[in-house]
Amino acid sequence: MGGSGSGRQPSFPEKDTVEDCRVIDVNQWMRKGVLVPNSLRRGSWVWSRAGTGEELASIGYAIDTVGPAPPTIRLTYTLTATGEHCDYPVRLQTTQPRFGGIRWWFTCPLVTEGRPCQRRVQKLYLPPDGRYYGCRHCYQFRYASQQDSTVSAFAQAQAIRVRLGGDPRMHTPFPPKPKGMWWRTYYRLRHRFRRISRRVENRWW
Repeated sequence: MGGSGSGRQPSFPEKDTVEDCRVIDVNQWMRKGVLVPNSLRRGSWVWSRAGTGEELASIGYAIDTVGPAPPTIRLTYTLTATGEHCDYPVRLQTTQPRFGGIRWWFTCPLVTEGRPCQRRVQKLYLPPDGRYYGCRHCYQFRYASQQDSTVSAFAQAQAIRVRLGGDPRMHTPFPPKPKGMWWRTYYRLRHRFRRISRRVENRWW
């Protein structure tokens, strides 16, 4: 299993955000009584449109928390875009909160670069062009607000290059000091550019 990419080649990297995805949240399933100890159950989880109740999507599940085998949940769903039917298990984990009881966790089922993820996570995400649910780390997701601020920072870095008479494309050499500009101004802009560039790089990757 693994995440799939969009194949686009934009001027700066674009990635799906958390808001683009279908999400299953183990805490929601605990509150709704879907996940309980020593249980065998089947059902479906439905996403509905707020206000109208119109069904937008659904996912089937089969849960086995009886043992002695490790607890698992089997996910089944059909991809709208391709009609492909997906059916695979996701291992569950438990921890004991300080004040008693059991807390459930999903184990990320994705394999990236030949290595199983197996992170213990609260939420699993299915991106618009994905096949399998996985964790944010494997899909390298961010929130839309983070992406918007990164785009803004990218534009600021380009503006500095243009102000110095250079090429706005980030992969070209940084422009030299324009004639008539104070060196302290040039160094200040160069320092700011490097600081913004590091921030953009960290957020995209």
